[in-house]
Amino acid sequence: MLLLWTPLAQEIKKKLILQKPEVFPNPNAYLAILLFWNNSASEVYVKLKQKYANDLGIESKIFRDYSPELIPSLNTDPNCIWVMIQLPLPDPLKSRKDELCQSIIPSKDVDGLWHSPLVLPATVRGIFELRNFYQLGSLKTRKIVVIGQSKLIGEPLAIECKKQGAEVQTFDISNSPAQIANACKNAEIIFSCTGDLHFLTKEFIKTDKSQIIIDAGFWHINGKATGDVAFEEVEPYVKAITPVPGGVWPLTVASLFLNLFDVQQYQ
Repeated sequence: MLLLWTPLAQEIKKKLILQKPEVFPNPNAYLAILLFWNNSASEVYVKLKQKYANDLGIESKIFRDYSPELIPSLNTDPNCIWVMIQLPLPDPLKSRKDELCQSIIPSKDVDGLWHSPLVLPATVRGIFELRNFYQLGSLKTRKIVVIGQSKLIGEPLAIECKKQGAEVQTFDISNSPAQIANACKNAEIIFSCTGDLHFLTKEFIKTDKSQIIIDAGFWHINGKATGDVAFEEVEPYVKAITPVPGGVWPLTVASLFLNLFDVQQYQ
């Protein structure tokens, strides 16, 4: 079974369009997207965010030039409802990632990465929204492998799975492919968040169509989106899988806006 984002994203969008006039009555409200370099994958992702915002009737503004005054000015702008730094950052700013992200005030940190106890990081939320939509069942006592431990996806994903009662094994670059493959063959659900193109192949999985594979990787190669999983090789042998494109990442955009509305309504 393909776990496609489109039906759920459309359902979320309809709900938010109805809520928008009440939640954001200010006609001058806008989203600030900070995109400090020309990166093809980031450009695609930002366009998805802009389109989603436009469909909701919310303006989005892209800021491409970094200055020390930029984030503080957006923090204090009453019309700016969300400040988002598009990752990854260019080399000159990479070492300052945590500093820059943490300088966004909590009420405008819709990504949920640094401050907010109100929302999950958007990709993680998107994964759980997708699971619920396709009625994939409780995670309690399920054997889960999370490959990749970034603060953006892998780490918070593993924490949330543990909160829901799953038996979770986590792996990162310090583990060998053989170690990861051995764990994957004994897992019921595999979350791949490595950012390593086509890392997860048929050698990592069972072949009895019992496993669920969630691919949270995203690459943009020669104008085509692809992910962590060697999809054509793996798909025939699993119970359910998210394709790239068409799976987790577009749903991440919808989840960002769910977070935005949730934070605003909480305030």
